[in-house]
Amino acid sequence: MPTIKELTNKLKNLQNTKKITAAMKMVAASKLRRAQEAIERTRPYRSELTKLLSDLQAAVAGEELPAEAAVWLDPRVVKHVSIVLFTSDKGLCGAFNNGLIRTFERVVGIRPMDPTTEGRTGFVELRSRIDEGIVYTVHFAGRRGYDAFRAKIHGTGNVGEWYQEAVAKPSLANARPIADKLIREYLDGKTDEIWVVNNRFQSALTQIPQAIRVFPSAHQAVGTTSNKPILFDPPPAIVLSKLIPQSIRFLILNALLENAAGEQGARMTAMDNATRNGQEMIDKNTLLKNRARQAQITTELVEIIAGAESIR
Repeated sequence: MPTIKELTNKLKNLQNTKKITAAMKMVAASKLRRAQEAIERTRPYRSELTKLLSDLQAAVAGEELPAEAAVWLDPRVVKHVSIVLFTSDKGLCGAFNNGLIRTFERVVGIRPMDPTTEGRTGFVELRSRIDEGIVYTVHFAGRRGYDAFRAKIHGTGNVGEWYQEAVAKPSLANARPIADKLIREYLDGKTDEIWVVNNRFQSALTQIPQAIRVFPSAHQAVGTTSNKPILFDPPPAIVLSKLIPQSIRFLILNALLENAAGEQGARMTAMDNATRNGQEMIDKNTLLKNRARQAQITTELVEIIAGAESIR
């Protein structure tokens, strides 16, 4: 059985750890609130942007396109896919990174597919691209994903850029370098599809891995247009050629915001669990310390009584 001194030192360490985890929980809760507010502000913009792109694509359907629009809208044979994987830079956020990394490993063939991954349309479509032997390049926003995959990607896969500190402070300034590289690669013909793989924030307890094809995207799908007569000036093709790069930048920013909210939600939950577990361990070791103290007192009393009896 541990001595009273050992239990006292252990209790001090547990109490210090509990203070740290409680402080980290409060910090994560504050960051989560700001991240949620940022996501809420972007949702109306994303909805209207999707409708506007749908209207523009419907307006130019069947028309002869100018060169600046044709480079975006002319159909291509998919030979190369660019993927941006969003994870966190730091740990202590539960299964936030591990769940997404395992799912992405199934997509690129490192792990076998499972029923959960097969039920997510984006991952199935991306896996079909890889199964066809199409070359893919993975760019990383977040150190955890980079560390996990830089030595594992092989075959038709390539390790792309790692954007350090991009996920630490999600902003347009940090999203722009990622988006601009993808845009340059598409315009230069080095890639034919742009994908993002990230955790979609649902609640502090739930983050769902998702794969989204950023471009070309299915904005012209039935039911997404506004069905309102719109007069465009300059012509729709010119507006569309200017709007598509902005939409790519915005979707990269949106992925950063979703990633930040999910990370802070997962960290808040993990630190809350750690704080509760710490308190349980403190209670358990306090009981052990009290028992050890009581046993020591009982032993001393027995020794005193035995000594008195022997003198008598």
